[in-house]
Amino acid sequence: MSNDLDSEMSAARMLLGGARDRLDAALAGMPGAGQDSVMATPGLLALLLRAVEAKREVDRLEALRVGDDA
Repeated sequence: MSNDLDSEMSAARMLLGGARDRLDAALAGMPGAGQDSVMATPGLLALLLRAVEAKREVDRLEALRVGDDA
């Protein structure tokens, strides 16, 4: 794996970790978060979308890494 890809992967994983931490914190602070019917706020949806985007970037970079190793 190239140094550029290493750096990108490291940054993407840090971004994903932070996004997950913020999402976890927001969920922990919601009343009734352990129940099935909780209304998601726009802020919560934004956090969820950031986490999904960060995961997609990690997945994309991992696919590039596999391509480099082949």
